[in-house]
Amino acid sequence: MAWRTKRGECVGCWAGLSLLMALVTGCASPGPPRAPSLHLPQPVKELSAERRGDVVVLRFATPQRTTLDEPVMEAVTATLCRSVGTGPCVATASYPGKVAIAGEVEWTDALPAGLASGPSRAVAYRIEVFNVAGRSAGPSSAAWVMAGEAPKAVEGLSVTGSRDGVVLRWAPDPTGSGEVLVRRVAVEVRAAVKAEAARQPEMAAEKKAQQRKKKRVGQSGASVAGVTPVERDGSVWLHAAMSGGGGAVDNGGMVDATASADVAYRYTAVRSRTVMLDGRSLELRSVTSAPATVTLHDVFPPAAPKGLLAAAFPLPQGDGVAVDLVWQPNGERDLAGYNVYRQALGADGAVTGSMVKLSATPVQTLVFHDVGVVRGRGYRYTVTAVDAKGNESAASVAADVTP
Repeated sequence: MAWRTKRGECVGCWAGLSLLMALVTGCASPGPPRAPSLHLPQPVKELSAERRGDVVVLRFATPQRTTLDEPVMEAVTATLCRSVGTGPCVATASYPGKVAIAGEVEWTDALPAGLASGPSRAVAYRIEVFNVAGRSAGPSSAAWVMAGEAPKAVEGLSVTGSRDGVVLRWAPDPTGSGEVLVRRVAVEVRAAVKAEAARQPEMAAEKKAQQRKKKRVGQSGASVAGVTPVERDGSVWLHAAMSGGGGAVDNGGMVDATASADVAYRYTAVRSRTVMLDGRSLELRSVTSAPATVTLHDVFPPAAPKGLLAAAFPLPQGDGVAVDLVWQPNGERDLAGYNVYRQALGADGAVTGSMVKLSATPVQTLVFHDVGVVRGRGYRYTVTAVDAKGNESAASVAADVTP
């Protein structure tokens, strides 16, 4: 209620105004206004580039956050540029315009003839990502490769199994244009990776459905035109042994002693050369060879034992005699033990009896004690090695003894 004094002053009006001012001054200050977000995707991080013959393979992940650390809500596009040395970064012919990207991306850039030949030079690649409005937070850091003539491709790659592992052969390069690197992939592992990739559309569809509920677009990770998902197949790289002056002679082969038995492997090979350019160590690889596949079945017997010695001696009691045998270790990783054999000899040293296997099961030690001999009669002993698959080696050099 408001009333007026004799001088016409509105007492209630002043009270209401005072209350309103108190409420206004009591509220927290909203602070300076914030500029509206431009929703700029963060620049690409961890861009990698690998030269393979006359092409460069680039890998990167699509940014998932903006420069204000907010989730990217809309589809994004990207461009690729290339610069030689300190020159300008020019759009490549492989990706001259903006391309839609999502998830993990692999791009392949075909080098022009001028960069695929001639002397070694440093080349930098950069990726720039744009939002739907065509705005960008700038290009990525540079990923460097080497321009110039690539090493010769590995030709005539072949693989066969052996007792020592998988034997690889190829046509040697007398010019020594690069070190040979061999890539091994277990076929079973590769099949499992492909099976998982086959389930990706279903998984991506489910993820998209969840994203539609949140009104989020463009982060499904599924492949789109011009994009190949990065392959992760558990491959192993092997370095071929080189010989000669400075390790520059291509021997034309190697042995993969780390291959497991009964596993199908797929081998490919490249030649690689590394050069220091502008303080950077850059690698240049040839194109990949034709593949060669092999399954290493353990059907190869171990090597025959060496150093067999036989010594006869009388037993402590009675007229009995015995023979002790000792030999050198075989050393193979799948060795199960040794078999011991004996033959009787005539007075002239010729074999007169059939061969008798003395060990019912493979002997685990390097010695054997034979008490089934007769004084004055000659005997011939041999030893074989047996692996875990039951493959038996050839007999050792015989050891003769006459107790």
